[in-house]
Amino acid sequence: MKKRKVRLVAVSALAISASCMGTARAQLQLTCAQRLEVGDHHACGTGSLIINPDGSTNLSGCLVTDAAPQVGQCVLSVGTTPITRNVLVEFTTPSIVLNSGGDNATLNQLRMEPVGGTAPKAQYVFSPTDVSNKITLNVGGRLNFTSNQAIGNYTGTISITANLQ
Repeated sequence: MKKRKVRLVAVSALAISASCMGTARAQLQLTCAQRLEVGDHHACGTGSLIINPDGSTNLSGCLVTDAAPQVGQCVLSVGTTPITRNVLVEFTTPSIVLNSGGDNATLNQLRMEPVGGTAPKAQYVFSPTDVSNKITLNVGGRLNFTSNQAIGNYTGTISITANLQ
């Protein structure tokens, strides 16, 4: 079986894009400055690589890693006017397709977790008190790969929103 080098980079320029919906007075801010990267790999079988929001990984299948994955990171904060309602932070879709030319790979099971938290989830609800300080959210997901995955720099965009409830 011939090994193929596969460079799989999930999310361009932290193409973890963020948007906030709230009143003009509330000034919710969700800024994502660190992209989620799944790393540089040689796929030698079919399987998946989970990048947990705490930075740990779980591998199912055959994958030789040349460069370690990195979690994405976003910061939720408010402007100078305090908020009085809860804030829902969530992914807009449960998975994305990463593309390299005409070849695709799927990144699913998207999860986020506040730094120091213990329960990765697809969405969080924060109280006004929680959001009065900055909340740093680490982002992870599961990369699915095949033994015949084409060589390439796979990129895609994860969208995260923050809305007042």
